[in-house]
Amino acid sequence: MPETADLDLPAFYAAHLSPGMIDLSTSSPHPLALRVLNSDDISGAFLTPQTSLPLRLAIASRYTTLGADDILLCSGAGEALAAIAYATLTRGDIVAASPSTYPSLCNAARHLGASIVEPAPGTRATLALLTNPDVPFGDIRDTAAFITDALSSGALPLVDE
Repeated sequence: MPETADLDLPAFYAAHLSPGMIDLSTSSPHPLALRVLNSDDISGAFLTPQTSLPLRLAIASRYTTLGADDILLCSGAGEALAAIAYATLTRGDIVAASPSTYPSLCNAARHLGASIVEPAPGTRATLALLTNPDVPFGDIRDTAAFITDALSSGALPLVDE
């Protein structure tokens, strides 16, 4: 992994995103047009979660077990993370998340009655979040190790970025 001072995010994306992989996040250094989903009539304008049936159908067509009703559209990471909190957490749950986690996830978790703790080896949590690269220093974490650790401790792993 590169040192923080040496991190070239566009080069990192180029080296680690698989060919054919689509990253529609606003933080992607090279965002792709929606036409990669084989539909020139899909608008990339602001969308509410259940609008744009053509876009939800196009996304679902890339999977074998999903339909349009399984797709939730979000206009940004903050909205998506809050939606995940509301979909996965209940009162008494624990979220293992670093201080750099988007406030929307932490606020939604607290609203639901969940607790936020800093990640540590062996932490029992319902949801474990990794921000990669980490904020504010851009440290790159080992995503595979994080997912393995989260699953082995019973947590649902969530990787932001």
